Amino acid sequence: MEKEKIALVSCVSKKLDHSAVAGDMYLSVWFKYAREYAERNFNEWFILSAKHGLLRTDQVISPYNVFIGDLSANERRQWAINTARSVSDIVTSDIEISIFAGEKYRQYLVPALIFSDFSVTVPLEGLGIGQQLKWFKEKKDEQNY
Repeated sequence: MEKEKIALVSCVSKKLDHSAVAGDMYLSVWFKYAREYAERNFNEWFILSAKHGLLRTDQVISPYNVFIGDLSANERRQWAINTARSVSDIVTSDIEISIFAGEKYRQYLVPALIFSDFSVTVPLEGLGIGQQLKWFKEKKDEQNY
């Protein structure tokens, strides 16, 4: 039996100017590609929010302006612990988690998830934003969607 897979996709700064479900709040091309890829290749996907931690895609939120890079190392560490707990509350550890997020999101989150016995992959690790967009486009072309 194939292991269930979930994706964690980071929020982006470009947002709607009104409340909406989290899956529709973020407007960048990168987020659009990441969302499409997650919806096609994972059993479920969630959003990593610098403000809210783990967001369900159907959770209604208001626009906000919090950037993970503005948080101190201690604040990011606490964010990661809280977010890993939220993941543990929602899914079992017998699951593969793929993270589509920058280093500041992953720095403490990946170790926290691994500590909680999750299998974690980072498909875009080491790629710049342009390379990430190319990666998503190539995957989209391969899958013809």
